[in-house]
Amino acid sequence: MRPTLGSEEGGIVTGWLFQLVLVMAVVGVLGHEAISIGVTSVNLEDDARDVAVAAREAYGRGDLTAAEEAAAGAADRLGVELLGLEVDDDTLVAEVTKQADTFFVHRIGPLEDLTTPTTRGRVRWRQ
Repeated sequence: MRPTLGSEEGGIVTGWLFQLVLVMAVVGVLGHEAISIGVTSVNLEDDARDVAVAAREAYGRGDLTAAEEAAAGAADRLGVELLGLEVDDDTLVAEVTKQADTFFVHRIGPLEDLTTPTTRGRVRWRQ
């Protein structure tokens, strides 16, 4: 008995389709990781500036403690972590960080730093 051609074609198509789905899934997960890190980094720049602006409004009255409290409150509302607040001549600098929402990258030691971008928001506090 000769094997029929139809039964072999089914196995080939199924194997090819499985490989295609597997590759698409891997590309999708990697794409999600990259986009998540990128979006977090871009949004963090805006959040850092917003934290610095909140601190400037409080520091305009000359109270550094009030500026730090305002910056901490703004950071909490925005979902970022305030690392520091500095006054440099006529510039107020707020440094913030945030963990990117990733599936796997944050668990890989050498790549972990990519998932927690840090940036500084700068605003002039006096004219």
